[in-house]
Amino acid sequence: MDHDAIVERLEKNWALYYDLVGRIKNEDAKTALLTLCDETKDRLAATPASTRTDFVGAYAGGLIQHSLTVLKLAKNLNKVFGANIDSDSLIITCLFHDIGKIGNANEDYYQENPSDWHRDRGMMYELNKELGKAHPTQRSLWWLNGSGCPLSEEEVYAIRASAM
Repeated sequence: MDHDAIVERLEKNWALYYDLVGRIKNEDAKTALLTLCDETKDRLAATPASTRTDFVGAYAGGLIQHSLTVLKLAKNLNKVFGANIDSDSLIITCLFHDIGKIGNANEDYYQENPSDWHRDRGMMYELNKELGKAHPTQRSLWWLNGSGCPLSEEEVYAIRASAM
């Protein structure tokens, strides 16, 4: 994919992601999450979802694409099974369950693999060894807590369950 197409995909996905966050009805959650999006935009919009091409989203913007896909699937399942899960909870848990994959406030979780040999075999990124051993899900909850986003007990469980 050429550079212009990549940029176009990143911008389109980011606009949809941000628009969906803006649809949250709980004003406290919406304000906190829009602020978090504004503060992390460049990193969040470009973060991959995984290290390898045989996993989902091992490319710039893969995390946003993955999160949008998770939300779409969750909305469909919610409808099919009549679960009546609140739309705010779906948006929050699906779009932010993996935000910890951006890393911490200073360090990215994923780093481009410097080895041509590894990249040729689909290992596009490696984990940043400078970060502690916290799981991305723990970091997701850290980001959400630090943003001031009020989470219900069920939302915390849903985000935690995404690691299983």
